[in-house]
Amino acid sequence: MNIDNFTITTINKNLVMKKILIFAFMLFTVAFVSAQRINKISVSNKGSNTTVGMLLSENVMININQDGSIVEWGVDKYADRGATNYAYRRLTPYEGRVEYYTDKDNEAFRGKIKSIGSTIISYFASFEEASMVGRIKSIGAQKFSYYTKYDDATSAGKLKSIGSSNFVYYSSFENDAIKGKIKNAANVAFTYFSSMDDKSIVGNVKSVNGTAFEYYTTQDPYHSKGSLKSGNQLQVIGGITYFIAN
Repeated sequence: MNIDNFTITTINKNLVMKKILIFAFMLFTVAFVSAQRINKISVSNKGSNTTVGMLLSENVMININQDGSIVEWGVDKYADRGATNYAYRRLTPYEGRVEYYTDKDNEAFRGKIKSIGSTIISYFASFEEASMVGRIKSIGAQKFSYYTKYDDATSAGKLKSIGSSNFVYYSSFENDAIKGKIKNAANVAFTYFSSMDDKSIVGNVKSVNGTAFEYYTTQDPYHSKGSLKSGNQLQVIGGITYFIAN
């Protein structure tokens, strides 16, 4: 069978076009997923509370509690400037398009934010697992999961994962000063001083990703007991800003 030059040229053009379309789709997918990512993790109350900041397009930040509820959201004008003055940043109102679920939607998320710009937010509905109802289910392409009543009591109801980032907590079998606190957040390990340490620093963060924290103790008569002596409260690890409020 003879294949003329025109046919060969047409086939080659189609192959090139197909490759271009596949490449464009891959770029779009990567851009879409990266538009919703964990940008910051704040640890407070000596590790008992963890707040996760999700960064969307247009520098929109959503701060989420470890129980899957939104604490606050808005524009972080300095999101692309690293960790500078992180502790003092304030979110400003977003002036783009925002939609909310209506009274025609499932009762578990009526009145809650449905979308910010092009990012859709979903929640667990009233017919799903009772302990999950009303919690964030996804933000854009990032899916959320939580520990259930079948897990250790100190983890039940807390955030388990966002996309590929996991969250682990110290179990109920740990020292009383440690149990229930964040142990690993997005692959970054946390340790704490136990009840066997100096009473002024019991429960304080001891290290983050291997970086040690030191505090003034009862052996330091001229300093405020339990206050930070050394250690960086603000660390950028793996592209995520960690803020240790203590």
